[in-house]
Amino acid sequence: MFNEACVYATNAINCDNIYSDDACTMIYGSSVMVGTTTERPLLCFMLNGERSEEMKRISISTCPKTCGYCCQTEPFDCNNSPFPRINCALVTSRMCRDPQWREVLIEDCPNVCGFCLEGGCYDKAVDCTTDISICMNVGMQDFVKNYGMDRLVDMSMFLLPFLHTFSWLDNIITVDDKWEYCRKTCGFCRPTATTTPDPEFRGTNPNCVDYNTNCASWSYRGYCTSPFYSYETKFANCAATCSLC
Repeated sequence: MFNEACVYATNAINCDNIYSDDACTMIYGSSVMVGTTTERPLLCFMLNGERSEEMKRISISTCPKTCGYCCQTEPFDCNNSPFPRINCALVTSRMCRDPQWREVLIEDCPNVCGFCLEGGCYDKAVDCTTDISICMNVGMQDFVKNYGMDRLVDMSMFLLPFLHTFSWLDNIITVDDKWEYCRKTCGFCRPTATTTPDPEFRGTNPNCVDYNTNCASWSYRGYCTSPFYSYETKFANCAATCSLC
């Protein structure tokens, strides 16, 4: 929640209070301010003159923005990808709201945008955070990532033109990944569904069309909401059918 200059960073307050802002102000008083070093309200973490984990948990669950604990709420309590395709430090709040960026940000920068609970990504093994060195241990990669069906995902572009001819893909396309161990802790999350575009960002491109004649049958089989295919792939093939523009 502090940056390298030891002042409150943006991620300390980039969420909403659960209680109303007015109620949180009445309970805790002044709010944490980005760029300052002023201590957060004592009631956020103190009880009878001593630090209290109980008071901290209460403030996180009620007024995280006021107390500067946004980065410790569940939507923000995960790591970004260790090898992101973009610089997570440069991601803006507008990018977080933009459906064009959403799939990439869920996968690469979930901590920045509060996407840690998106896509059903969580640790299935207990206490993954006990020793996070496993995240970068070559011998543990199959365990901590374990997407289960990555080889089929890699084949997806080859299979795409023949999707309508393989009846067994009907089931594969909707299969839930059952082999996820420490993906959240290690920042190896992947989105599991295509999100609905925010009306604020919906495009008006007159060239929004399908470029594949099989889009109708693919959509019926679950192509538009399948996690097997990226937003870019769906847009390039079935933008109109999948309502992506």
